[in-house]
Amino acid sequence: MWLKAQFHFHTGVDPKDGYIKYSPYQAIDIASQKGFKLLSFTHHKQLVFSVDWQKYAASKGILLIPGVEYEIYHRHIVILNADADIHKVKTFEDLRAYKASRNVFVIAPHPFYPGSWWLGAYLHKYPELWDAIEFSLFYSYRFLQGPNQKAVKFADKHNLPVVGTGDVHFLRYLEDTYSLIKTDYFVDEDMEESNYGKIIDNIFQNMREHKVKIVTHPMSLLEAGIYGWTFVKEWSKYKISSFFKGKTKVNILKD
Repeated sequence: MWLKAQFHFHTGVDPKDGYIKYSPYQAIDIASQKGFKLLSFTHHKQLVFSVDWQKYAASKGILLIPGVEYEIYHRHIVILNADADIHKVKTFEDLRAYKASRNVFVIAPHPFYPGSWWLGAYLHKYPELWDAIEFSLFYSYRFLQGPNQKAVKFADKHNLPVVGTGDVHFLRYLEDTYSLIKTDYFVDEDMEESNYGKIIDNIFQNMREHKVKIVTHPMSLLEAGIYGWTFVKEWSKYKISSFFKGKTKVNILKD
């Protein structure tokens, strides 16, 4: 069966993006309404995850996989099924060792979009570290085609799957770009917690075998403009507010 997945997803508890207004529970509710079965909240820089979120997602028939949009040398890396030891990873060689000792899935996010966060030369220097390359939502028929085209070309060269994600910061864009992933197990309200591990193993194996389909909606120029303006506006408001209030302490939920 093919399951609807969103594997690059930020919520209001993100340590970096404090302008996001929806909670993990609200995100799960909307994702459930839209038929998603596989999710990973990939908050910035550190693993922010709660078993309570996972249980709530399961009650909606969704498997929530721990994840993080980690940074090495300020470059972004999406790691699915990460654990608390991810904070020990400081270099790409550390990531190699971390990956060798755990069943994680490493995605190169928005690898060719300009900015200080893109992987740049590190993408080419460590091709063996990536399990998949991201196809990003931010493009239109006439605008920003190049970064995704380069991502697909790099993936083809290194025989890597391409995973569609929404890099979700606003729930209205949850379905603009996502993936359908082949699985051999049911993901529903009746799945046992003891089976999460083997389901995740199966998902990762199938993705490595390119059993992934991208569902994507190119933005119009107007939609792209609205998206960019909304992103900049909300981020700027948050930064200005944080400056006057002092550094905001993030509440990291633990179980």
